[in-house]
Amino acid sequence: RNACGARIINIAHGLTPLRPISIRSQDQLVAWLNENVRVTAGRTYGGGMVKFEPGDAMGIPLPHDITIFEAA
Repeated sequence: RNACGARIINIAHGLTPLRPISIRSQDQLVAWLNENVRVTAGRTYGGGMVKFEPGDAMGIPLPHDITIFEAA
């Protein structure tokens, strides 16, 4: 989470939802992505950091059982 509102620069990573979602939904989404997205779909940098370009990230199918549209 980015509770302090720090700006994301080239050395950081983040997801910005188009609509506000609850903390619970954020946790569910991150857990699902960590378990299901293949790191080979992105570009791997030194130290093992994997970067997904915006177009690549937009192509990641989301599960239907996560309530990501729950109000924040």
